Amino acid sequence: GQHIWEKNIGFILDALALIKGKPFHRFMVGTGYAVREIRHKIGQLGLQDRVTMLGNIHDRERLKKIDAAADLFLFPSLYDNAPLVVREAAAMHTPALMLQEATAAEVIKPDVNGFLTPNDLQAYKITYLLEHPKTLQKVGDKASTTISRSWENVIDEVILRYRDIQESYKLKHGIIVP
Repeated sequence: GQHIWEKNIGFILDALALIKGKPFHRFMVGTGYAVREIRHKIGQLGLQDRVTMLGNIHDRERLKKIDAAADLFLFPSLYDNAPLVVREAAAMHTPALMLQEATAAEVIKPDVNGFLTPNDLQAYKITYLLEHPKTLQKVGDKASTTISRSWENVIDEVILRYRDIQESYKLKHGIIVP
């Protein structure tokens, strides 16, 4: 992921600071222009023993293990519109907690295949979800069947899309193929 302020990373850190008395650990994968400032904020909030920044990870198996080990994927970005990371987490039965106002949240059916919450620290329901592991598991299982899509499921759509692009190009340029 991109560690940039537009992803609402400050919101995550502030929310975690409110629950630092609860048992949790947050892993952050990726890099970006705000890494140094994010590390500083983690220290300021006293979260250095609760938040680990892993940097970029290119090993797909390691990423799968991180997603599979997670109980909840925190994604409060209002910046993204179709993030692949939500689908990747869902593939590993990890439900996402997203903000109601986010366009990326359109794939979420609240409390069915993910969780939605207002863009308000006091209403952010991390504590509730951490205290209800069976709910997390049930919703994560549903996310894996409704949000995640394997290449086998997508390939026909990709082929059709490429054919549409080819036909559009041929029409635009007057190319006639016998």
